[in-house]
Amino acid sequence: MAFTPQTYAFEEVLSSTKMNQLDTNIDEVRRHHKDSSAPNAPVAGTMWIDDTAPTLWRLNVYDGTDWIQIGTINPTDNEFIATAGIWRYLTEQSLAGSPSSVDVIDLDLGNYDYLFVCQNIQGVNDNVDFQARLDTDNGASFETSGYQYCTAYITAGTSSWSVTQSSSAGAILIADNHGSGSSDETIYAEILLQQEASGLCRLMFRLTYTDTSGNFRFSVGGGALDVNVFVDAIRFMFASGNFDTPGVVIIYRREKSVP
Repeated sequence: MAFTPQTYAFEEVLSSTKMNQLDTNIDEVRRHHKDSSAPNAPVAGTMWIDDTAPTLWRLNVYDGTDWIQIGTINPTDNEFIATAGIWRYLTEQSLAGSPSSVDVIDLDLGNYDYLFVCQNIQGVNDNVDFQARLDTDNGASFETSGYQYCTAYITAGTSSWSVTQSSSAGAILIADNHGSGSSDETIYAEILLQQEASGLCRLMFRLTYTDTSGNFRFSVGGGALDVNVFVDAIRFMFASGNFDTPGVVIIYRREKSVP
């Protein structure tokens, strides 16, 4: 039997049916409604163990509107892993229509870190820089100065790294000298965005792409913008020209760890 809300009259003598349901409800609460389906009539604070996967239970709490996963339980290894620190898929933005930029707004860097996975990214122009800008006005006016960055890359067939850096730039350089016009020249990148309470917003990235001479490159780097409020938007763009198609930016976030 599943959990079923019950009402009882004052001094009512309970029938055996109602007593059995009451026992069932108590058992369901004791076991946190462990089942592959969510419990009936949840209220804010109701706990539910989703045991769809028998070897990896998912612990959820109801916030009054939605079920929020707060951790996983491995009953075989007797292990609990909190959701904090686990990347969760949010959404993705397609480059269909060859946009001039990819803007991601409504970021909550006070509570979350963000990961942007760029796949099959390419510009319509040759020999252009792939860049990022930040904003504290939810995308209304991206900052055009004050960025710091260090970007290093190594080219296949060489044994030394090349470094590009700036202490005051109009954007964060992610990849320079990017080629275009071939599927072999697209950018695949992982870009991490974090911000300290003091206001220093950091961007860290690693990526592969092909330069305009057809050389394969692996690049790593980071950039920063010092602001006195939390950043709530990021823009990915090329120094000139639009994005080519196809391509996608997949967005994940994770809760910040509590000290």
